[in-house]
Amino acid sequence: MSEIILSQFLEGESIFTRIQALSPFPFFNTMKPVDMDKHLNMFYGDRIVFNKAISHSIETLATLIVGVNSDKWENLIKLNSLEVLNGAERSVNENTKNNTINTGSNNRTHKVSAYNTDDLIADNADIDSNTSTSDLDGTRILTERNKSLQGAYNNLLLKQKLNIIEIVVKDVSNYLTLDIY
Repeated sequence: MSEIILSQFLEGESIFTRIQALSPFPFFNTMKPVDMDKHLNMFYGDRIVFNKAISHSIETLATLIVGVNSDKWENLIKLNSLEVLNGAERSVNENTKNNTINTGSNNRTHKVSAYNTDDLIADNADIDSNTSTSDLDGTRILTERNKSLQGAYNNLLLKQKLNIIEIVVKDVSNYLTLDIY
């Protein structure tokens, strides 16, 4: 089988359009799939395609690339946006007021048996009385945050977005071409 370079292999095809169809990653909003194809062709187009990749369709290759790299690409977005990962936020303040008063008393008589009698006679007695008061006043704040990959990506700096795109393009190139460079 003869060697073919990446630009010839992808001529007239768009690998990133197929990747976007499988999973619409947020970085496609920064750089369109057609432009990412041009970027791939410009920087990696002269690399030799792995001969086993030639026998597969572009759709199959796109599915395999997404399967291998999707977690990595999503984690790149999450890692770069750790401080701004939270999307819409809603806070609820709850005031609680609970007053409880417990009052109780106990009378205990200790009895013992006597000699030659069936009746028990009182030996001593305990009288207990207690009162307990609890004031459970407080405020509880409940905060809900909605997190989304798109929201996290939107909050990144342009430099961070371009770095992610560069990694994505390089990952696609590494999957399709020989590692001899």
